Amino acid sequence: MSTKIVKLSQAKQMMTYLEIDKEESRILVRFADGKEGWVPIKDIEGDSPENRLNLDKVALPNPHEIEIETQEGETIKVPWDFARHYCDTSYKAKEIEQRDEGRSILGERIVSIRKKQGLTQEELSDLADVGRVTISRIENGEQSPRYITLEKIAQALDVYLSQLTSEGHNI
Repeated sequence: MSTKIVKLSQAKQMMTYLEIDKEESRILVRFADGKEGWVPIKDIEGDSPENRLNLDKVALPNPHEIEIETQEGETIKVPWDFARHYCDTSYKAKEIEQRDEGRSILGERIVSIRKKQGLTQEELSDLADVGRVTISRIENGEQSPRYITLEKIAQALDVYLSQLTSEGHNI
């Protein structure tokens, strides 16, 4: 008899179990890959008084989000990745690493296009109406640009936004 092991490719994104601990004000979340952890209610509520949660009204309507009703009857949706931080100590580090890598790639693309066009950071800054220090930080991977800033840079460089953000575009 041969055994075949099948793994869910999205298991780290799928919540399968919730347990409410009202006494400790926390929710146990378990994922399909077996990772589990306690999510403190205060971290979901934040500082906003209108976000006080009703722990009698917690649901897992799908594997990717938790729905919790507030005392005022509003519904707060807690996405899987928020809960994952409490269940997998390496998750946040991996996420930061991916973010930093994405920033670096974006910066390299902008530098490459800018230099091919013979522009300085100052000239790009003027064309895009974006501060030169901001351009420098984006190009060095130190800052994630807001969408509107990225649109301005793409327009100033006369390229499609997707040429800055997507793989497979020649620059």
